[in-house]
Amino acid sequence: MKNFKKIIKKKKKKEGGRKTKEIKKLQEGGGGLYKAKSAFTLAETLITLGIIGIVAAMTLPVIIGRYQEKVTVNQLKQTYSLLSQAFALAIEENGTIDTWCDIPSTSDYTTCQYNINNIISKYVKKVRECDGVNTYNKKACFAKEYANRFNDSKWKVNHSRPSFVMINGTSVEFDSQNGDKYSSVWCKQKVSSSPTGINAYNKSCGAIYVDINSTSKPNIDGKDLFAFIIYQDGITPMGRSVDTVWVNSFESQCLGKKLPTNGVAAGRCTAWVIFNENMDYLHCNDLSWDGKRKCSK
Repeated sequence: MKNFKKIIKKKKKKEGGRKTKEIKKLQEGGGGLYKAKSAFTLAETLITLGIIGIVAAMTLPVIIGRYQEKVTVNQLKQTYSLLSQAFALAIEENGTIDTWCDIPSTSDYTTCQYNINNIISKYVKKVRECDGVNTYNKKACFAKEYANRFNDSKWKVNHSRPSFVMINGTSVEFDSQNGDKYSSVWCKQKVSSSPTGINAYNKSCGAIYVDINSTSKPNIDGKDLFAFIIYQDGITPMGRSVDTVWVNSFESQCLGKKLPTNGVAAGRCTAWVIFNENMDYLHCNDLSWDGKRKCSK
C-alpha cells in the first residue's frame, strides 16, 4: 500500500498535480495491481443453502399437492364427459334406462347392474374388464377398500359387480340400487326434470362409482374415489346442491358433518369438484353451495 501511494504521489508531481488516466487507473486498482474482492465464506454458503432447503421442504409439498388436485379435477371432468356421452348414445339406441331392467317386478338388482354394464360398455373405450368376482384379487379394477377422511370406517367395493377400466385409466363400476331400495319407484326420475331431495334419492336408477387411478393409492373417498347418480335419461355427479337428503348431501358426507356410524357414503364430493373445479373441501370445512366456494388464502 505504501508503494502504491508513492507511485501516485510521483505521478501527480510529474504531471503538476493533475490526475491522468493512468493515475486514475492506479487508484481504481488497475495497472497490474491486484484489487481484493469480497466473497461468501464457507459457513455463510452452508447457512444459505440450509435456509433454502428448509423453505423448499415447507413449500414443495403444498405446491405438489395443489398440482395433484388440478390433475384430479381435470380427470374427473373428463370421466364425467366420457360417461355422459356413452349414456346419451346408449339411450338413443336402446331407450331410456328404465327399460333396460324390470326392477319393479323382479327386484333383481344384480341382473340389472350387469345389463347396464353390458350396454354402456359398447360406447366406451376400455383397456380391461373385471367381470364380477366375489372377493378382491390382483385382477380387480378397484382397490380392496377405501378410507374415510374423517374416521376409521372403510368403504368396501362390491367386487361381485361388473367393472372396467377406461382408456383414461379410470375404473368404473355400476350399482343399480336406488336410494332406500324401494323397487316400486326405481328409475322414475329424469335428469331433465331436475329432481331434488327425496325424489332425487329414491327415484334414481342406481349409481356409478369411479376411481380415477384404478387400484393405485391413495384410495381415499374424495381424493380418488367419486360417484355419479343414474337417472332415466342420463347421469349427474353426486353431492349436488339439490341432493339434500343427508346421506347424499355434500355438507353431511363430503364435509363430514353427519357421517353414518355404520359405514361411509362414498362419492358425495363429486359434484363439488366438477362444478367448482377445486378440491378445497380438503383444506377447510366451511364451504357451502349457497355461500363460500373456495378456502380463504
